[in-house]
Amino acid sequence: MKVNFEEFDVEFKVDEENYLMIGEDILFESEFMTQVELEDWAKSNDYEYDSLDEIIKFKNNYDLEIGNELSTPHKRAFDFFSDLDFEVPKSLGLALIDGPQPGSDLRGVKLLNKELLPLIQNLLLENQIKANFIMNTKF
Repeated sequence: MKVNFEEFDVEFKVDEENYLMIGEDILFESEFMTQVELEDWAKSNDYEYDSLDEIIKFKNNYDLEIGNELSTPHKRAFDFFSDLDFEVPKSLGLALIDGPQPGSDLRGVKLLNKELLPLIQNLLLENQIKANFIMNTKF
């Protein structure tokens, strides 16, 4: 039986297509750039601007269009399972997807069988990781 920990190490949300997500926000490079770096980026891209917020919005849209996000909720779930010190058996029904087709940089983790979720949670707990799983909530 799946448990919801009051204090947890990681919380996964399961989207409508059964992909795991950590968090909801996309992180962009602009969040880690200084004002000078952002202005230099705008100039090097021949972008005329009125404010720093305008540069950030333009750069984020540009990065989103070319697939240059630093981190997405799906990629964070992929990175979590990829970086574990132990292997999750395939029999537990988690598929790590790394570029499912040529030219795709999609990274994600798909839950193939929801009924096995308590076993996945138990495996993580055995390895000292308290993980919550929120099922198919509209985000």
